[in-house]
Amino acid sequence: MGPSTTDRANMNIEAATRAARHEVHTQAIWLFEMGLVAESSGNISMRIPDTDLIAVTPSGVRYADLVPSDIVVTDHSGTRVLGHREPTSETVMHRAVYATRPETAAIAHTHSPYATAFAVIHEPIPLVTNEGLGVRSTRIDVARFGVPGSLEIAEAVVEVLENNSDTQAVLLANHGLLTLGDDLASACRLAHEVELEARVYYLARTIGNVHTLSQAQLDTITESYGKRASAGDTAAR
Repeated sequence: MGPSTTDRANMNIEAATRAARHEVHTQAIWLFEMGLVAESSGNISMRIPDTDLIAVTPSGVRYADLVPSDIVVTDHSGTRVLGHREPTSETVMHRAVYATRPETAAIAHTHSPYATAFAVIHEPIPLVTNEGLGVRSTRIDVARFGVPGSLEIAEAVVEVLENNSDTQAVLLANHGLLTLGDDLASACRLAHEVELEARVYYLARTIGNVHTLSQAQLDTITESYGKRASAGDTAAR
């Protein structure tokens, strides 16, 4: 006699949880290697499929020391259900975003220098190249200041997301960057792309007048890439 339906479901959840913890670890190390986070700053998370659980980076653990077993699993209230570490203090922000954007599967919060510089001066980053297409908006807006880890900062992020239902990125005033994705790799890659946008925009401002991309131009570029990808052009970008 084989396993019951309940047993099979539990085994599937266990397998999905292991895979999620491994993916969070992998992407966290990638962010660290790309210079988008340092020491133990920033945090990332992803939904565990077919559950109300998320896998999230722990609080206060240096990326250089991070191992898969350090990744924490929490329930819908942010309570730890698996792992020996405490979840990041920003868990409340992650949970707020997931509640506001049910379609979002993963979140990356980074402290990359150029994006954070614009967050410090409370200035949105306009899109100036095709690198920022994943933002799905003409600019990355700044959420009002909130103490890291507080309900206030979670509410500030939600305000921006509700005001722009398409955007996949938000600057956190005097703090850093938050990006969303259909999977964790996408959320982390978008954090890298926004940092490139921020750097190019900063450099362009030191040279001369900046010409930003309009929504119509972004739509045209997106459509063009879509057609080339459909035609099998893997180097569309």
